Amino acid sequence: MESKKFYWLKLKRDFFKRHDIRIIEDMPEGEQIVLFYLKLMLESVDHEGELRFSETKPYTPEMLSSIFRVDVELVHTALKTLEDFELIRIEEDGTIVVEKLMSMVGYETDWARQKAEWREQQRQAEDSERTKSGQCPDNVLPLSDKSKSQSKSKRKSKSQSKSYIFVPPTLEEVKTYCLERENNVDAERWFDYYSANGWKVGKNPMKDWKATVRYWERSDRPVKKSSGNEFLALLNDTEVKDD
Repeated sequence: MESKKFYWLKLKRDFFKRHDIRIIEDMPEGEQIVLFYLKLMLESVDHEGELRFSETKPYTPEMLSSIFRVDVELVHTALKTLEDFELIRIEEDGTIVVEKLMSMVGYETDWARQKAEWREQQRQAEDSERTKSGQCPDNVLPLSDKSKSQSKSKRKSKSQSKSYIFVPPTLEEVKTYCLERENNVDAERWFDYYSANGWKVGKNPMKDWKATVRYWERSDRPVKKSSGNEFLALLNDTEVKDD
């Protein structure tokens, strides 16, 4: 069963300083148009930027008026304005496509969210137990225990580094990263390669997938089609280092 994903929209800090957004805001009903644009992005965030009511029926201005709680006249004005500024495009079949949306999308799986919640519950439970037993807070120790605390801190640091959990990227994340770097790495080939070998670099588990992408940028072999021998050679590569 495929893990459920939770999406969110990542806006740059200077979003409202962009020239196109500022120009639209200065128009009549401009602020409402920008708000409408944000709602469009959020509505299509888990559909790769494409917005339709169903496979057979596109959204009409009247339908968007009901969903976003705005006047239908504003919907017509907003769609035309956003299309003029190339922020959206409307396909012949009525599909509304929010341009460049995927570069502003983030997500996490329900498994990752549950794991984070479980860790927080464990931390709270441990804090509660220490309080009940009358133990001093971790940052308040007798001087005689100073050396023990330092040793414990080192062991804890090593333990935390060992408990690091690598979360493999999605193909879309790899594609987006390659586009941002404007490299010649075949994202699908990269993704298939490491999916097939269990996300390992050489004999070691992968720790930083972005560093591995950057390593492929510096090598001609992974980008071009390789023979079987070259494929085996790649499996024996050692761990890449982050830039």
